[in-house]
Amino acid sequence: MNLPQLRATTGFTMKRFLLILLLMSAASATVLGLLAQGPDFEVTFERRVESELPLRTLSRSLFNEAHWPAWHHDATDAKASTSPLQTGSLVSLQVDPRGQKWKRFELQIRLEQISTEPLFLKARLESDSKGKIAALFSDVRWTVEIQPEGLGAEGREKNTVTGQLKARTRSARARVLSRLAPRILLNQIFPVDLQKLAGQVGAEGVDLSPRN
Repeated sequence: MNLPQLRATTGFTMKRFLLILLLMSAASATVLGLLAQGPDFEVTFERRVESELPLRTLSRSLFNEAHWPAWHHDATDAKASTSPLQTGSLVSLQVDPRGQKWKRFELQIRLEQISTEPLFLKARLESDSKGKIAALFSDVRWTVEIQPEGLGAEGREKNTVTGQLKARTRSARARVLSRLAPRILLNQIFPVDLQKLAGQVGAEGVDLSPRN
């Protein structure tokens, strides 16, 4: 193949490549546009973690705000409007992602319901100081429930810790991300670290489903 032919072939190949790239970009934009359309919807995340911590220990962690930083992601401090915690209490949770001061923010969490039998806590996000969660979702609520399962190995208590988060999209970006990667997105806004609360690493059961 002589030089002119090589140049012609290379030019044709580059044009074809650019055309394919343009078509792919247009197709991607169309898909994202379709995903962003439609009414907002509710997204649900649920996870269960097994625990061998005594029920008394789990209850103390759940209902004493002084223990909250130990089982909330990157939390450093928690202050409550009432002591002890009760239905209606407002908890201010200070979050310091990996010690990066410029990323610090505060969550205002309202306790909607507390129960000792069965053992659970229902909470609603009132506000976040950065406004990032509010830009994506409205009506962000979650539940943490502890269910006794009897005795496990070596006569130790066995309990199941279940966390559930529900949030309603409020923007095109949230609708797209909730359809493409709901697990990743909801993990970013769920403040509870169930593994730390349960005192172990093993986890099972994930249920993610957009609901109209």
